[in-house]
Amino acid sequence: MSLLLKEIDGILAREIPLAAPYERKDPSGLLRMVFLLPFGHAYSLMCNGPMSLYDLINRSPDIPAVAERALQYDCLIREGNRLTTPDAEPFRSIESPLPVNDADVVGVSVVNSGDLHSVLRTVCCASSISPVFLGAPPTGCRAYTRW
Repeated sequence: MSLLLKEIDGILAREIPLAAPYERKDPSGLLRMVFLLPFGHAYSLMCNGPMSLYDLINRSPDIPAVAERALQYDCLIREGNRLTTPDAEPFRSIESPLPVNDADVVGVSVVNSGDLHSVLRTVCCASSISPVFLGAPPTGCRAYTRW
């Protein structure tokens, strides 16, 4: 068993659902959305926006999508500002063995703008993602930037 899979199994074993569990959707034919949380598991639970969307998407049978979470796992190898997965395995979400870069939509949330480097480091770990960042500059108009 890989280090990444062991960590994911540990995360799932420690999680305590606060609401009744919902029936898991069959992901075939549905939009796959991965929320990329630039923190370890404990801190990722404070990302109320993505976690609320994650719950809403998965709990609502009429939304044609499944949501997953990918985060900065403790087992990731840190080399300066770069993160890589152990054993060169694909960076994956907690809920699916599929690589994050195969997702239809990857969403990120930054709680603190001073932590933008963590988002970029995590996006680079899922290296072949070509994300479109949506943001609101101080003027209030929407900026679309392709990285």
